[in-house]
Amino acid sequence: VEDEEVELGKGRLLEKVEEGLVGMEAGEAKDVEVEFPDLSNPESAEMKKVTFHVTVKTISEKVLPEVDDEFAKDVSEHETLLALRLDIRKELEEGVKKAGDSMLRERVIDALVDKNPIEVPPTLVESQAKETQSELARMLQLDLDKNPLGEEQVQRIAEQAERKVRAALLLGELANSQDLDVSDEDIDARLAEIAEQSGQPLPKVKAEISKGDRKEQLRSSLLQERLVDLLLSKANITDKAPEEAGEDAGDGEEAGEDTGEGKGAPVDAVDAKDGANDDDA
Repeated sequence: VEDEEVELGKGRLLEKVEEGLVGMEAGEAKDVEVEFPDLSNPESAEMKKVTFHVTVKTISEKVLPEVDDEFAKDVSEHETLLALRLDIRKELEEGVKKAGDSMLRERVIDALVDKNPIEVPPTLVESQAKETQSELARMLQLDLDKNPLGEEQVQRIAEQAERKVRAALLLGELANSQDLDVSDEDIDARLAEIAEQSGQPLPKVKAEISKGDRKEQLRSSLLQERLVDLLLSKANITDKAPEEAGEDAGDGEEAGEDTGEGKGAPVDAVDAKDGANDDDA
């Protein structure tokens, strides 16, 4: 490799090569030896030495700009550094709030599933597991025929699929008992929110959502939001320190007994019949 610009400390080079560059001056050259496993003989524990000839042509120093009002103007639409800092703080706080809300919703559903261990059709679980495996393969660009998942991974996906199917059945029954539905007007309102937040034209957002089954996926997502909101309105939620939640999770069968607590989750008294006119799901 020639004329390659590298920044020391970023881990882009082999560790030994980077160590060899430290202290060198412009115009200086040296040989750096690096040991690698002998790939020609995988069973051998011997290492193979490879020599890299490196030449430092120029040395530069990264100079960071002053963090002041001018910096704020250059990197944002704000006129002052204070305004930029306040905006960043607001975004961080909103991110933490969203993360906390998402975690709470997940725990509500976990508590619902734990409190209602209903039987689920094996065919639905198998279908959900296959879908999850396919999604994982697409994300990681894997060919599952050539590189199948390990037994532990398959088992973990199967367990997650069973919980997901059970949650969907329980939430579906709750939706029916409460006569909850998501109208096209509800979807249009959410699409308007997405367009405003993303800065994209509303017609473009609507065109994207109309592809495949995305509209029905959005409808299902909105319905789940409403159902979880309903469960949250009926649940007895208590704040717990992380160490307390961890202790609850380790209590085994005690978690969730009589009090209706989800295992280790700071959500109490969540049941499929909550808000469902006392009809069992």
